[in-house]
Amino acid sequence: MQILLCNLCLVISKLTLIQNNFKSVDAEWLEAFIKEAVSIRENNFGQTSQIAFKAIMLHRDYVSNEKMELRFSNNIVSFRNQIRPLDFQDMFHLNIKRLYYDNEFSCHDVDVTQQPPQPKSVFFQQHKDQLYFRFNSNADQSNDFILLSQFIATECRESTYWLYIVAPSIGLLLLLIIIIISTIVLFKQKAKRQQLKIEIIKPEQRTYKETQIIYQIENAGLLKTDL
Repeated sequence: MQILLCNLCLVISKLTLIQNNFKSVDAEWLEAFIKEAVSIRENNFGQTSQIAFKAIMLHRDYVSNEKMELRFSNNIVSFRNQIRPLDFQDMFHLNIKRLYYDNEFSCHDVDVTQQPPQPKSVFFQQHKDQLYFRFNSNADQSNDFILLSQFIATECRESTYWLYIVAPSIGLLLLLIIIIISTIVLFKQKAKRQQLKIEIIKPEQRTYKETQIIYQIENAGLLKTDL
């Protein structure tokens, strides 16, 4: 079932969205004023806007000492570029269970200076035990989602985080050193070969007495050597 909704403005008692497959939910795609309850579960929202659910609001007729609960369970969202927290109205008591992001999480979004490390986003921090992210880009695997809190504990320790940052720099530095050493060695070998060539071509120096003088005696037609 493919559904594409946008800019709906409803006044309803109970909002229930169950087992729908949305192509995308852009901007504040659903404007609804709720009187009694909100339940959104088991939906695939496709490409999702950060503020897709922010236009869901309480109707002025709702009167209670407690906040209305907004149940958001077993849903899948996806962000085209950078992952974002979902925005909801503070007038609700947000109850998130098993929210799947069809994206990978990065340790760059984690404050590793805290112990234990915590997500920088308040939304991710508050719901890290209910948020799941792709652990790798291979969507053919059956167990390709990982709980955010588990991912941070195993992949975003401070030592591991700095290793991810420093390792490429160390690799580039080593490569640069190897290139410099190789260049120096090749230069010395080339200079040595040139020096050897010069020594081979250069005539041996002799004194006047050691020089062989060859001359022709015209009368005899013979060669005579005077050492």
